[in-house]
Amino acid sequence: MVIRFKTNAKLNLTLDVTGVRADGYHEISSIFHSVNLADEITLKTKNGNGNIIVQSDFGPCGEGNLAYKAAKLFLNFANLNRDVEIVIAKKIPLLSGLGGASANAAGVLQALNKVSGEILSTDNLYALALQLGADVPFCLTGGTALVGGIGEKIQLIGQQNFHFVLVKSGEKKSTAKVYKMLDFAGAQKTNFTHNFMQKPHILSEKTINNVFKIVNPACEQILQDLRSIGAVVASLSGSGPTCFGIFEDEKSAKIAKNMLKSTKNNVFYAKSSQNAIEFF
Repeated sequence: MVIRFKTNAKLNLTLDVTGVRADGYHEISSIFHSVNLADEITLKTKNGNGNIIVQSDFGPCGEGNLAYKAAKLFLNFANLNRDVEIVIAKKIPLLSGLGGASANAAGVLQALNKVSGEILSTDNLYALALQLGADVPFCLTGGTALVGGIGEKIQLIGQQNFHFVLVKSGEKKSTAKVYKMLDFAGAQKTNFTHNFMQKPHILSEKTINNVFKIVNPACEQILQDLRSIGAVVASLSGSGPTCFGIFEDEKSAKIAKNMLKSTKNNVFYAKSSQNAIEFF
């Protein structure tokens, strides 16, 4: 059986770190928001022995690939003897803080459940997703959500429609390393997510912001560039390195994208999406 789908990227409109658990994992409070910058995936299944092949624009992907891990986890949990082939056409830039790998993993879980006759419940899928990574549960649902804990607490909230320009600049540091940098910096507690929930229609640095900006000093110039060409507000997504600006409308966002494209690589226009996964 063959199934095709898109997996949308996500932005962190806000991101606060609220504490550290006994096991060392950091807890967050964040507004996750789906955008229509998406990878396209073709998934094929047939009777077999549980063999999994993942290919992308960059060639074969091994067992370390999150889509591979998602397929393996699903087959083992559902006790299915199926061969799975996954082909990923990448549009979301690699290692960008936009949740591309997490989105792919969530899409594979959903797709395998779909072609298997919905044999797993929503709760089962979320439990598997959380084993794969903190962003994966949200990437099963998408839209706009208040996310807490280590990513497992998801409360969908009213959808807002924004137009974004995304700029990836520099290389992504490991998430663990960036959290250590944040701990070392002794960052004060921030309340961006609370402020957003109180006034979601007010776009300012009080309501659209990210605590990780303090350990990503190189992003400040990009944020200034975005503001200077019309962004109402600009911030960082995840732990970096992608910055985004929110613009008043599609026209102004696309003009800004073209202006930045002349001087920078990895510049994208995207708009809000209500879905994380879109089947063809």
